Amino acid sequence: TVSDVTYVCMLLVLYWSAQRTFAVWGMDSLAILALTGWLYMTVPPLVAFHVTLGGGLLGFLIAFEGMSSMVAVGCVLSGVAAGVGYFTLREVGNRLSIWRNLFLFGLCLLAATFFLKWGLGLDITWNLLMGNLLLCAFWSSLVIAILPLWETLFEVVSPLRFLELSHPSQPLLKRLQLEAPGTYHHVIMVGTLAEAAADQLKMNGLLVKAGAYYHDIGKLKRPNFFVENQLAGENVHDGMAPALSALVIISHVKDGVEIAEQYKVPRVLHAFIEEHHGTTTLSYFYRKALEQDGDVVEDSLRY
Repeated sequence: TVSDVTYVCMLLVLYWSAQRTFAVWGMDSLAILALTGWLYMTVPPLVAFHVTLGGGLLGFLIAFEGMSSMVAVGCVLSGVAAGVGYFTLREVGNRLSIWRNLFLFGLCLLAATFFLKWGLGLDITWNLLMGNLLLCAFWSSLVIAILPLWETLFEVVSPLRFLELSHPSQPLLKRLQLEAPGTYHHVIMVGTLAEAAADQLKMNGLLVKAGAYYHDIGKLKRPNFFVENQLAGENVHDGMAPALSALVIISHVKDGVEIAEQYKVPRVLHAFIEEHHGTTTLSYFYRKALEQDGDVVEDSLRY
């Protein structure tokens, strides 16, 4: 989308600006750490890999024009950042683990940088080492501090946001607990199973779990029309025409999208609401309609 492209371009401009500013003092800003961190936590990994690789190298070319040794360092460093970031920055569980992974990632970049500088005969001093360690800590902290701003401005979703959305204190999850406890238990179980499956398939478990938690929020509009929320022996559908019952059940998808928009649920989760039934038929009400009428169009009872 336009928003995603604008977001990536802005990150690149910030990175290039930092590189150019630090180049005045003949230093690498290590801002590629922040660029890589933000990218891998907010955009698809393949996109993050290519933008880090290409954008990182371009940043060195802009900042150290005419300094072939630093451009050579930038070539290798961009590759290291893109590759190591792919394995260290995609899966995180909390703010501390994000900061730790970012700092360790920064140490990998420093190790590669100093090895290359040593091989090229460039000066390496203790002051330079300590300054770079401070830059690692600074950029690692800044990545975490600025993430909420990117989420607000560009509707990107980080692992931290997925963790927040999955917490029981979230307004919609609290409503499910109070107004549709059966549905709440259902989505929690689905979320647990879906996350386990996603982890086995090397997918984004946090995204899948959050999507599962919100996929049935449309049932909040008429919770007692769904079997998991009905008291024993009481089923409101017993006295309703099958077509009307099917209409109410199917509408929970549309209702869910409306509720998600009202509560500003990230758009990346809307697909879980819209598509979780696919194009399946409400088989129970279809059979019931056949028994009553004998002539029923199946598509009229289909999601």
